[in-house]
Amino acid sequence: MSAVADDAGEIDVDSFDYVHLVIPDVNGLPRGQVIPRRFVRQKLEAGVELPYNVLMLGPNSEYSTKIEEYRTLENRMWKPDLSSLIATPWCDSGSRRTAFVLCDLLKRDGTPDGLSTRGIVQQLLRELRDKFGLTIKVAFEFEFIVMKERRGYTATFMSVPDGKLGRSGLHLNHSLWTAAGQNAMVDDQRKDAISDLALRWNAGILKHARALTALCCPTINCYRRLNRVTCPSETTWAVEHRTGMTRFKVSNNNVYLESRLPSGAANPYLAIAGHLAAGMAGLEAAEIELPPEMDVEHAQKLPTSLGEALDCLEKDTVMVEALGRRFVSHLLIGKRDHELHQYSLLSPDTEEEKIKYERKKYLVSL
Repeated sequence: MSAVADDAGEIDVDSFDYVHLVIPDVNGLPRGQVIPRRFVRQKLEAGVELPYNVLMLGPNSEYSTKIEEYRTLENRMWKPDLSSLIATPWCDSGSRRTAFVLCDLLKRDGTPDGLSTRGIVQQLLRELRDKFGLTIKVAFEFEFIVMKERRGYTATFMSVPDGKLGRSGLHLNHSLWTAAGQNAMVDDQRKDAISDLALRWNAGILKHARALTALCCPTINCYRRLNRVTCPSETTWAVEHRTGMTRFKVSNNNVYLESRLPSGAANPYLAIAGHLAAGMAGLEAAEIELPPEMDVEHAQKLPTSLGEALDCLEKDTVMVEALGRRFVSHLLIGKRDHELHQYSLLSPDTEEEKIKYERKKYLVSL
């Protein structure tokens, strides 16, 4: 039985045997519940009550006991967003058809809960629209590595699986648009057609880049990618220059900005959220100045470890407020407990031992 669409173009949910209700967790991994056909319509309309602390588990489902709030194991409402319903033929089994729908995380009073990374993006998009009359268009360039293992091939978004293979980044290309459908990053009267708004947006991203690194490079292994050829090392920018952290692309009177900071291991929702928060800070704060292009001498150095990046995020009050104090607090506790503390207990001596540990931690989970 195949999925069919009605006259309005909407997918008929009755054509699926199972529907997976999902919220991406802090790592970008899907968490949720699989619903059989006989309950699908009921659950799609009413939602499901599930534990919400699963959204802050570690990359291998590690659970932190250091967050008091989670000890009650309280449920939250997972409310399906029917506009996100898609067929998932890669999950089908024989004649059984499957689908996938994203959910919003709601408190008991029906308001959004701030621990959903998708929900954080939605909140920041509302702020972008309400404060500046803008929306954002985003396109990702995900890099990944396919490795031949004993049981076949493994594909991974882990940044650096070993010292011999390439490095997986995530180029975040984006532009800002007005309600009238005009690219707000374009100004035909200026050099390279790049608007003042675009330059201020970029200045905010560079200003908060050290904190942004914790969201864009979220694993211990990510820092094997930074500070390498074609990978960012400092908070630099340029027009059509591949070694800057951010890069304006200008073609046929069109402008968009590429951020080369994120790793392939990043949760794309958090990468977007961080750039929204930093970019809007640039639009709001007139005192944030954009440095000259590729001014390596005066640029800030990007963090060289996950621990340093987490410290930078914690100290950046603008980013913390934009993302939500509760979310950032839980993120910091989880990362320091699930990953940094465990790594310190192991204390691998050689690079080979370190890579082996990191592969076990991230290779399959990412």
